[in-house]
Amino acid sequence: MDFLKNLLEKGKDRFQRLSGSQRLFLLALVGAGILAGLFLIFLSGTTDYGVLFTNLSQEDAGAIVTKLKGKKVPYRLESGGTAILV
Repeated sequence: MDFLKNLLEKGKDRFQRLSGSQRLFLLALVGAGILAGLFLIFLSGTTDYGVLFTNLSQEDAGAIVTKLKGKKVPYRLESGGTAILV
C-alpha cells in the first residue's frame, strides 16, 4: 500500500512541476487515449451482416432460421422476412 501511495505522490509532484501547456497537452493526450479506447470498444460490438438468401418464401425462411438458431449463428431478417443476413 505504501508503494502505491508513494507512486501517487511522485506522479502528483511531477504533474505540478509541469508548465501549463505541458499539463494541457498531457490531459489532452490522456483524453484522446480514453476516446480511442471507447471507440474501439464500440466498433468491436458491432456485427457486419452479409446476405445469405433473398426472395425466400416464409416457410423456407422459417426453416433456415430454425437451423441458424440451432447452430447459434447470429442472423437478421430483412425485406419482410424474405431475406436472411448472417
